[in-house]
Amino acid sequence: QHVLHWIGQQQQQHQDEKAALEQLARQHETALQREVNAHKSAQEKLQKLARELDNRNRQLNESLLQSQSADKAKAEFLANMSHEIRTPLNAVIGVASLLDRSQLSDRQRQQVGMIFESGKSLLTTLNDVMDYVRIEAGEITLDAFPFNLAEAVSAVFMRHRELAQARGLEYSFLYGESLPRLF
Repeated sequence: QHVLHWIGQQQQQHQDEKAALEQLARQHETALQREVNAHKSAQEKLQKLARELDNRNRQLNESLLQSQSADKAKAEFLANMSHEIRTPLNAVIGVASLLDRSQLSDRQRQQVGMIFESGKSLLTTLNDVMDYVRIEAGEITLDAFPFNLAEAVSAVFMRHRELAQARGLEYSFLYGESLPRLF
């Protein structure tokens, strides 16, 4: 009877161990299933992000092509407009130069000088715009060279002096002697 009791205890212990192992196996299976599901979810998210990235790259490439096309159209437009503006502007400068050689009063000579200088200034501005377009297109490089700031400011002053005086404004220009001339 003692042996039977011991065998019963062993069977009970074996059944308890089997139940514990089965429960542990179920827990591991559940945890493993959660890991598999998490991995699948992460993989799906990664695939979705990869598709979104591909779409975004495609959109960026299309935008780049559109931008390059717009830049080219802008450059062509500005080149055409430059020609359209430059032709009559050169005529104005030429006529002002011819007028300057004729008999004029001091006031008329000053006014013709303003026309001539303003035309040259506009031509310079137009050339600067075209240079900017060429720089943008990578067709030109900039070279640094010294320039006289006093002369540049004086030229601007002279262009606007008569207009300011006509409006009754006091308009003066003073460039300090201690300031550098060349930059």
